[in-house]
Amino acid sequence: MLAVLRRRRGVLRAALFAGAAIVIAGCGASSPGADDTQVRRGLDAIGGIPQDGFTLGDPKARETLIVLSRPTSFELDHLITQLPELTERLVRPGLLKVQLRMPTTGAYGAGDDERAVAGALLAAGRQKRFWQAVVRFVPTHSGRVGDPELAKLLRRSGVPDPGRAMTERSSSTVLSALDEADAAATAIRGNGRVVYMLGSEGENLGRQVAGSDRISQEDLVKQAGVLSKSADRGMLADAIVRSMAGDAG
Repeated sequence: MLAVLRRRRGVLRAALFAGAAIVIAGCGASSPGADDTQVRRGLDAIGGIPQDGFTLGDPKARETLIVLSRPTSFELDHLITQLPELTERLVRPGLLKVQLRMPTTGAYGAGDDERAVAGALLAAGRQKRFWQAVVRFVPTHSGRVGDPELAKLLRRSGVPDPGRAMTERSSSTVLSALDEADAAATAIRGNGRVVYMLGSEGENLGRQVAGSDRISQEDLVKQAGVLSKSADRGMLADAIVRSMAGDAG
């Protein structure tokens, strides 16, 4: 079993190092049409990939990249920029799945607007369009967004029933997902920044990040800290490789 795991990690490391590195882009003024280009590239990147709620990729993929971020954070733009590389080399081959959890309270809160946006995106996920909505929303919005604009976003994202999605923002399923994200942000002592966590046995990691007692708060902080510090330096790919190799500390 150990030999099989090492081979799989070797394949993932090779995939990460092949070709261009995954680099977090700097944030600055966008040139005309830059947002549209980013959206198109993002939509192409996720096209045909299975998704379930906030999860993108094969649910059986052993490795899981969990991203904690409020939906209107300008830093989340980095993830959208990286999607083509992430999906081509890691997600499509079934090596990695990506989950976006959206805390909206504490350091991640910006009032009721933030929670309304996150709820609408999660509700789109109930109709298998979460990632399309995220890709369209993130590069073009950073402030207050009203219901009419959110409904328009859902329609453009291909949500079959935007009206139902807007209503389901207040459903128990969506509210529970928001509460879980808030609990995760509290557990890792998030300071409002985008946090990246990588782990194997993705289903378990997902439960752990949601606030389960299956993992200690100290371990969560360690996992989150390693990738976040590296991500700030534009070295997310290297951080993923080190983490899987067991020498992230």
